[in-house]
Amino acid sequence: MYMEYSQGGSLQDHIGSLTKEEVKDYFAQLMEGVDYLHSRGVAHRDLKPQNVLLTEDNVVKIADFGLAALFVVEGEEVAVKGCIGTVHYIAPEVFESPFYNGPSVDLWACGVILFGMSTAGAFPWDSDDSLDPNYSLRVHKNRELMTRENWEKIEEPTLSMLECLLEVDPVQLLQKYRKQRPHWLSAH
Repeated sequence: MYMEYSQGGSLQDHIGSLTKEEVKDYFAQLMEGVDYLHSRGVAHRDLKPQNVLLTEDNVVKIADFGLAALFVVEGEEVAVKGCIGTVHYIAPEVFESPFYNGPSVDLWACGVILFGMSTAGAFPWDSDDSLDPNYSLRVHKNRELMTRENWEKIEEPTLSMLECLLEVDPVQLLQKYRKQRPHWLSAH
């Protein structure tokens, strides 16, 4: 197997030293890539900073499609299945049901990535454990964590995009994303 060499390393290598402009640029490129995958009926299902590579010219490349799944088969949208992915980035519906919507899972992971890019690597909850009380509040009880220190560091329009992408209900997440994305990108 051959693939393009990405001299810039992974996004994980840069988190903590990103400027606001780099966050905006890299995230916009990531979302373009994710939108492209979704337009082709592919859900990545393991988006995380380690799977987002940068070229020498700071072009974002999505890597590691080992857990990817088709969610459009013969022109029809189908649910994907399997509790897989990297725990920090797994959408709540993956824990709750064996079948779920592929695009909403990727968008949730993008929200976690954006949060980390905006907070020097923090997560919206305290640990990678789905039993963590803050994760449970956000995911299982749909409560806001906006008073937490790391959330307070995030400014608009990034905050609105995070609220959209970290929506617990996958149907609402997709609806909000479709409405919010053009406004968020135009603000950048």
